[in-house]
Order: sequence, then structure tokens, then C-alpha cells
Amino acid sequence: MLKKRVYHDIQETASDILNGKPFTVKITNRPSERLEDIYINEVQFVIFEGIKTGNFTEMREELDKLETEYKTDIRVFIDDENLYLQMKSDEGLLFKIIRMH
Repeated sequence: MLKKRVYHDIQETASDILNGKPFTVKITNRPSERLEDIYINEVQFVIFEGIKTGNFTEMREELDKLETEYKTDIRVFIDDENLYLQMKSDEGLLFKIIRMH
């Protein structure tokens, strides 16, 4: 996933430049109102429950149902630190990075 790789590249570059000083990388995007509503009212609950319980298989199954219901592509990528969420429809794109710890 391109955005995940870009995020890590930015993190590494900033860490090198700042010599380990704390910093935050904030990704700004402008999702459609519909995608934002789907995230706020449905997806975030599934995501945070999955993170809290560690049951990522069930989380994926629930996201699959939401994809079908809302005709929206929902992709999730996980590494040791973050969950990367990408929601895409004809109307736009929503991208969020959610810390897992």
C-alpha cells in the first residue's frame, strides 16, 4: 500500500532529522461527507473493537459486510504500531492511521 509506505518513509526521515525528538505526522484528507458518516457511524466501532479484542478476523468479516452494504472499498493494513484504514468510493477517499497501542 503506497500510503503506508509513504507514512513510514516520512516517519523515518523526520526521526533522522529531529534526532529522536518527539513529533507527530498528521495526514490530512478530505473525504466525502458520506464516507465520513460511514466511518463515524459504523466502521470506527468495528475497528476499535477489533483492536481492543485482537480479533482481526472478525473485524475483517464485519468490514466486508459494510463494504457490501455501502458499496465502498474498505482496506485495512496492520503493522506492529498502527492500523491503516483506507475507504474508497466513487465519491472520494478516506485515509486514517490508528495507533494500536
